[in-house]
Amino acid sequence: MPYSLPIKTLLFVTLVLFTQQSFAIGYSPISYVDAIPEESKIVDVRVESECRKSTLAKANCLPIEELMASKQRLANFSGLLWKLGTVGLNGSEHVLVIGNKMTRKDTMAGILHLAGQYRISILKPSMTELIDSKSKWSFSKGTLAPPTRIQVWQTLMRSDNIVLHNEMMQLVLHNNPTILDGRSDEEYWGQVVNAHRGGHIPGADSSSYSYWFDAAGSMKTAVPLDSISTDHPVIAYAANSYASIGYYARLIAAGLTPRVYLDGWVRWASQSDLPVDAGSYGSSNALPTVPTANKAESTERQHFPRQPVSWLFWGLSVAIAFLSGYIISRIRQRKN
Repeated sequence: MPYSLPIKTLLFVTLVLFTQQSFAIGYSPISYVDAIPEESKIVDVRVESECRKSTLAKANCLPIEELMASKQRLANFSGLLWKLGTVGLNGSEHVLVIGNKMTRKDTMAGILHLAGQYRISILKPSMTELIDSKSKWSFSKGTLAPPTRIQVWQTLMRSDNIVLHNEMMQLVLHNNPTILDGRSDEEYWGQVVNAHRGGHIPGADSSSYSYWFDAAGSMKTAVPLDSISTDHPVIAYAANSYASIGYYARLIAAGLTPRVYLDGWVRWASQSDLPVDAGSYGSSNALPTVPTANKAESTERQHFPRQPVSWLFWGLSVAIAFLSGYIISRIRQRKN
């Protein structure tokens, strides 16, 4: 018994060293696959109606919308981890992400990775392709998540990989990080504006999805990873939280170890005092406007000094009221 604690400690250290060695020899926590890995838990990210109709056998339905808040922002992580527990995940499994759109699968993989998931694979063929081709794989109706969780999340979040807005401002202004912009070239150069302003974060390099992967989702073999400077932290971002997390997952699958600016370009562009490169505005609806209330206030201030009669009337009214009160108080004092 006295040796139980040292033995447990030794086993834990051995496990940590083994895990680190696994990463050192090329193990990637996110990968794209063409077949179902053995002993993997399957998560279908399509909308519920499609998943319930037909999916891979033993797949759990978990539409990506259930992990996102309004305007494609990420939901709070406490609720997110609870939701992952409803489909039987605790973070230690090998998860296979399936669906139709690659962007949905990428974003789910990125969320799982940030949450601390041990290993994630993304099935490259779409479910529509598999069902239409009548492949030899088994299909069944998807399993819906119960209203209560059946597993408690046990792994630590990779919270150090998340860059929040205030930290991003400090990094850009003072630390000169390596920034990768995952939007299209047209958005990067401000030719297409999908936010308050167009352009990109100062110093960011355009590195869209097509730079890393082909149309089938396979990583391009000619991508020069050594051309990306790692002397400073590598930070990835795209249009919003949904797109930024998906882009983050792709970069990890490509062999990088980036951090992700969760708020994305939408948040940076909305703060007018922050610098941008190739800045532009789109339609007149995207241009900043003065609120109606401010216009009314400005007009009132302009004309207010031109009303001396109102001031005089107000001053006389106060003086008369004060004098009347004084006279009434003196009359009462004499009666007493």
